[in-house]
Amino acid sequence: MSATLLATPDLRLSLDATARPRAEAGFDLVLIGHAPGLHRPQAARPLADAVALAGFDAAAARLRGAESTPGGLHGVPLPLPDAESFARIFPAADSTPTQLGSRIAGRRAFLPRAVRDAFRAGAGRVWVVTVAEPPPGAEADAVLDSLGLGAAGPGDPARPGSLAGIGLALAIPDAALVALPDLERLLIAAGASRPDAPVPPREPPEFRPDRPAPPPRLFTLPPDGPAHAPPAPAVLLSRLALLLARWRPDMQALITLPDPPAAAVAALRDRLAPEGRLAALDRLQLLHPLLRGTDGETGTASGAIAGAIAAGAARDGPWRSIAGRPLALAAMPVLAHAPATVAALRAQGIGVLTGRAGLLRLDDEATPAPAEGAVGRPAEVVRFLGWLQRRLRRLGEALAFETLPDDGRTEIALRGFLLDLLARGALRGATAEDAFRLAPLRFLPEGAAGFEIRLAPSLPVEAIAIRLVATPAGLTVEAGLA
Repeated sequence: MSATLLATPDLRLSLDATARPRAEAGFDLVLIGHAPGLHRPQAARPLADAVALAGFDAAAARLRGAESTPGGLHGVPLPLPDAESFARIFPAADSTPTQLGSRIAGRRAFLPRAVRDAFRAGAGRVWVVTVAEPPPGAEADAVLDSLGLGAAGPGDPARPGSLAGIGLALAIPDAALVALPDLERLLIAAGASRPDAPVPPREPPEFRPDRPAPPPRLFTLPPDGPAHAPPAPAVLLSRLALLLARWRPDMQALITLPDPPAAAVAALRDRLAPEGRLAALDRLQLLHPLLRGTDGETGTASGAIAGAIAAGAARDGPWRSIAGRPLALAAMPVLAHAPATVAALRAQGIGVLTGRAGLLRLDDEATPAPAEGAVGRPAEVVRFLGWLQRRLRRLGEALAFETLPDDGRTEIALRGFLLDLLARGALRGATAEDAFRLAPLRFLPEGAAGFEIRLAPSLPVEAIAIRLVATPAGLTVEAGLA
């Protein structure tokens, strides 16, 4: 239980004593998107120390000295403890129209709702990075540049002050998942038209044989916004996957695909296959379709799914899948796919959102990387591998300041970590000998020490192999399927 003082619009103070979920160590979420309107740095100043602790000293200094301006917090990563913090820092983000819009996606930023959805789903902490909107009439390259995915790249990881867009997300040490809700909005071509969709009735209509059925009520779609050229999904996804594979192979990105999703995945594989980089697709978790809320607004489920994954990681461990569990969202998919279509998309590694029995669920969790047969690799396996790398790196870095390379306490600490995994149900086996093997590495250079770890996880894979090596130059952790 935590107590927080909240400042209301009339400047009164109220006490929020609701129970806050605790975030799983090494499993932070990052949401990147647009927050149009006024930014209030003074409301974010309590976060400055946490921002500096994560390595963003220049961003923390901006928080401590900036004044309220439109767009004043672009490029400042903010670790938000709750959805109310976002509303105080970006008070106009929900009501200010975006510069770019479309008939389907409208003119409202997707980021504010994604933040609320993530916390409603149970996330304990969410990092938010706002970026400037591309101007009206922007070309595809401008859209990519605004997110750090263009030709100029996301910046230099050795200089945090040069980072932009997704580069900031990749520099957060414990980041596990990144979602870009407003990129999903911009992927929808401006002016794209679709027949108005019927609103599902709140109650079953009364059956009257002597009265004809009333015509279905229809959503009123927003007017077309300024035209823009969205980037081709295959170009965007290949850049994102390769960037994650190069900088942060322990992270994943959640992206909702526009129609037709299978064609986008096929084009993506065609781009990466000639270069032998299909393994980079493990860095992506693809979703489909977009959602429509009870207010008729189109949105994305990436915030809610990221929050549900984080809540599940804290409650059950990051090795558990959220597939099939009801999502805490009052929204339904804009498209209702037949079971055969859902199965076909699943075989391409696309997670399909379904609304059967009035409950929103994610049909399956997978990545589009080739795996056994035609089905994508289970996403929870990839998340577990990434989490292991982050936790073992933290553990190894802490031990490096306390022990010598041949100090027995290092092995004791690693064995304790593995025993905890067994106790939490992450490993299979009745005993520690069945669940894991831990052995020192031999024939290493002078001054280096390392361990080889082999795990039998409670996942649909045979084994996981980990190699941890500490040298005077630093620590390396490699994890993969054995």
